[in-house]
Amino acid sequence: MKLRFYLLRIWLFLFIVLASSSLRAQKDEDAYLKSIAKADSLFLLKEYSNAASLYNAIFNVKNRGRVLDRYNAAICWSLSAKPDSAFYQLNRIATLGNFGDEELLLSTNYFESLKSDKRWNILLKRVKENKIANDRKLSEIRNIGDIKQNQR
Repeated sequence: MKLRFYLLRIWLFLFIVLASSSLRAQKDEDAYLKSIAKADSLFLLKEYSNAASLYNAIFNVKNRGRVLDRYNAAICWSLSAKPDSAFYQLNRIATLGNFGDEELLLSTNYFESLKSDKRWNILLKRVKENKIANDRKLSEIRNIGDIKQNQR
């Protein structure tokens, strides 16, 4: 009987700990999204320097940032004449986020000021490599799906 009571208390304790950490994670995510929405608003208002600074502050809170958010931050830094910060964000999404959309980088005018920098071609090379790797992974996933479909 004591063992059951003891196990029940442990289970209840673990449930409370897991539930509270889940709630905390949700609150963190909500706060992140609200802050990003503010930075996005500044971006749309063409307040690039303020938007870039806010993006940067958000990313530094827990050393996180989604690929699209970091891409937008890179645009803001580029349009604020801060190439080092723009390249930092672009390299993060290329290295850690496996960003592989070379066409997007080349087709936008946001990065015109970066294209004469020697780091631009290094970045493009990494993005091309990511595209090849991403396409390969997608092809493998499709092949697995085809095999499973044929097994039915």
